Parts: sequence; C-alpha cells; structure tokens
Amino acid sequence: MNIFLVVILCVVSVILLGSAVLLIAYFGHPDDKMTAWFPKAVVVAGLYLAFANVLALPADVANARGQGGGLDIALLWQIVYICIAVFLVIIIPFAYFYYENDESELAAEDREKSSQFVSALKWTVGFFICFFVIMFLLYSFINTARIPVNRLVYNSTVSVGSGNARIVTGVFPIDELVTPTTGTVARPRKWQNIRTCAISGAKLPVNKAGCLYERVHWNIPVTFPIYVMAFIAFIGWFLFCIFAGVGLVALPLDLIQDFITRPRPMSTSEYFKRRNEIAGRASGLIDVTQKLMKQSKEARSARARTKHGRLVRKLEKHVYFVKQSLQLLIVEKEFRERDNPLWHVVKLFFGILGVGMSFSWILHIIIFMLPNSPLHPFLNNLFIELEDAFGEGQFALMGVLAFMFYGYYLLWACVKGNFKLGIRFLIFKIFPMELHNTMMNAFLANTWVILLMSVPTVQFCTMAFPIYARFTDIDMLFGTQIKYLEFFRYFWVNHVFLYAILAFVLLSGIYLAARPRDASKKVEEDIKEFLKEVDADSSRRKMRLNND
Repeated sequence: MNIFLVVILCVVSVILLGSAVLLIAYFGHPDDKMTAWFPKAVVVAGLYLAFANVLALPADVANARGQGGGLDIALLWQIVYICIAVFLVIIIPFAYFYYENDESELAAEDREKSSQFVSALKWTVGFFICFFVIMFLLYSFINTARIPVNRLVYNSTVSVGSGNARIVTGVFPIDELVTPTTGTVARPRKWQNIRTCAISGAKLPVNKAGCLYERVHWNIPVTFPIYVMAFIAFIGWFLFCIFAGVGLVALPLDLIQDFITRPRPMSTSEYFKRRNEIAGRASGLIDVTQKLMKQSKEARSARARTKHGRLVRKLEKHVYFVKQSLQLLIVEKEFRERDNPLWHVVKLFFGILGVGMSFSWILHIIIFMLPNSPLHPFLNNLFIELEDAFGEGQFALMGVLAFMFYGYYLLWACVKGNFKLGIRFLIFKIFPMELHNTMMNAFLANTWVILLMSVPTVQFCTMAFPIYARFTDIDMLFGTQIKYLEFFRYFWVNHVFLYAILAFVLLSGIYLAARPRDASKKVEEDIKEFLKEVDADSSRRKMRLNND
C-alpha cells in the first residue's frame, strides 16, 4: 500500500466533503437556514458522491500499477455506481418532491388527504416505475455487447506445455492455447511475415512463414446492473457534451474576466450614479412583471401560454443580471473593508492555468481520440513521463495526481457549463446558484445534473487515456462491455459525442469572445426592448379580444 496515495485520497475526500458543506452555507437562502435538513444532507452526499466517482479513477490507476495495495477496485466501482443509480432515481427525486410539497401552497382539503411525505413518495414511486419500465424493455431486447477482437491464427506443427507434451497440428487460433474462445470469424485482415508468434509472453516456432490475424466479435450478454450503468452514462453524455464544451471555454475565460473587471474603489458620486442606473433598470423590470402577471390571467390558448412562458424566462434572466450588478456595486463601494486584492490575482493565475488545460484537452481529443490511428499519445505520455521523472517510491505517483487533476478539471468545466449555458441562453428552466439566495430545490436540481454528468466524465477519461489507464477495472468496464453495447455503441464508436463537444467548444468560443461580459448598457437596452415586446403583445391581445 502506497502511504502517499492513501494520504492524498483522504485529504481530497475531506476537502470535497467540506466544500459541499460550505457550498450550502454560502449559497443557501436565509429561509432555509435552520430548516430542510434532509434535502441538505442529500445535497452534501450527492455532491460528494459525484466527485468521489472521479476520485476513484486515480485509485484504480495506482492499483493497476501495483501501488494501490491490491485493493478490490472492481467492488469499489460497483458500490459507487449502485449508489449513483439509487441517488439519481430515488433519493434526489424524493428529496426534491419532499421539499417542493413543503413549499407549495396546497389547499386545506388536500393537506388532510395527503401528508408531505406521502405526496413525495407517490411522485418518487412514479418516477422510479417509469425508469424501471424503460430499463426492462431496453434490456429485454438489446442487452448484448458485440466486442471486436483480433484472433491470431498460426499455421504450423508445434508442441506446447511441459511433461506430457500435447501436439497440435493444422491451423488454429493461438489464443485458444490459453483460453478457449468462441465467436463469428470475419474475413482475414492481414498476414504478418514474422518468424515467431507470441503467446502469453512465450515464443512458438514457425514451420511455415506467417501468422494470420482474423477479426472476431464476441457476443457477450451484460448483467442488468451494468446495463443500468450504461444507460445512465448514455443519458449523461447528452448533458456532458454540451456543458463540457461550454465549460472548457467559459471556465478559464470567466476567471480572467473576473480579474479584468475586478471591483475598484469608487467615489460617493459615482456610487450614486450607478445605483440610480440600476434602480432605473429594476423599475423597468417591475413594470414588465406587472404586465406579465396581467397577461398570465388572459393567456388561455396553448400558444399564448407558450409565448408567456418565454417572456417569463427572459424576465428571469434580466432580473438575475440586475441583481448581479447590484452585488458588484456593493462590493466596489465597500472595497477597502471587504475585498481582498490577492483573491483576484489567484483567479488570474487559475484562469491562465485553465487556458492551458482546456487547450490541452481539446488538442488531445483532436490528435488522439478522434483518429482511428491516433497521431500521438499526448497526455498519456505526459502522465507516464511524470512518473518516470520522479522515479520509484512515493513520488512516482505524480502522474496519477496529474491524471486526477485533469479529471477534476473536466468535471468542474461541466459544472461551469451547466451554470453558464442556462444563464446565457435559457434553453430550459434552470436553478441558478446565487450567493445567499439559493433555495434547496435549486441545490437538488444542480446536484442531480452534476451527479449524472460524473458518469460520462469517468467514461471520457477512460476513453482519453487508454494507454495510461490500461489494465484498470474501469477500463475493462467502459472500454469493452459498455462501449460495444448494441445501439449505444454507434454513438461511442463513431465519436458522435466527441464531435458534439468540439462543436460546442467552437460555438462557445465565438460567442464568449464576442460577448465576454454582459455590460450594463446592453442589459438596459435589452430591458427596453423587452418592455416594448410585452407592450406589443398586450396590444395584440386587446385587439383580438375587441374583434371577438
């Protein structure tokens, strides 16, 4: 057992657990300060489980390299993914429905019929049944992994074994001398004009020139737990390729932008001027809110309700930016008392570091992951060379630590992308994380998304580093059975999600370069246009009512 590895894993685990607790303390809404203990416990456990999922990767690599003390990592992965499935399907949905029922204004007669617990249990059972039915139907029809392998056929007469020698003649697959295999043999691929053929490190004599490689597909039925794991990973990939693509660009750029737009001391006159500007924008939003409230009572058709919902989401975006402008103004006003200039230097440092890491991730996808014949091992060589540079012993794990750092950076990029994409575009309703203003339903929703994305994050790392992470238990799981599952294999083998990540990286880079920060004047113009849009919509409604 490598003591250095154990210490690092324990320290990181404590930091992750403490970070989850501090996240709730700093972002939690005052109304939830001394309440909602069960949802808070679920959030802490869910966030810890998401990052512990990535933390198990370096432990698996160290164990495969003989530095993990011979731990049963396969059992660890099974426990982790069973817990993730239970959290995603049962615990987090139950906590969410439990909290929402507490917040909703139910009628008195409804409260008599159903308690908060029973109501949450009903919704959770319904969610679980839907998930289980989908899983059962899919597993019943497509539960086989079609794994391609190369089988070496050797044309010779050889003797193998010791003692009573067994004479084998004719054409036979070399690997069957070790483990009998079955499968449908495709057409031969190529001849190797070599004088010897290797089998388990030994060399067999050749009487006739050449060994023949054949393509074989093993059809292996997977177990139901592994299929559930594959399905969760598949669903998570749709979120992962979007949020990771956005986050790889947004994470370092926002850190650098935070340094550029850092709060600076201001005079009293400038403070009142900017405060009046924010007050004017807030007043405009109040007018919009009142008109939307009136429209909500008049919206009867499905088209009208859809348009009203779109306007409400735009209102939420503008309210968020106004609140952010007010918070920044307060910090700038009290700069000498509350702000630490060193913190912004730290942001700049990590922003520059993040640019290098994001660029290396993108370059690794292009030169190693996408080509059928990788152009260069790239980051795989980096981790291996880090181990070789520090020699044997405790510090030989520097490659493992760098591997862990890259995995965590990728997960943080996903988290950043989740928040950034929702606020920028609002494709669907999200729950933004706001300082001292985040309700527990927002915590639970974001925890569910982060936990779901942690599964494809681990799979992505196994796909990105098959050389460095060879012989690991998770590579055997994601790199063989799950990767080649029927139906799912077409997305992973054909790199559909990898191309999607690069597409979102490109789009995010263009968008954030053109609009690195939402300036106050732009927000004010948007609010005016928004107000005109609401007024025009109200006028059209009145005209239709008059015509009717």
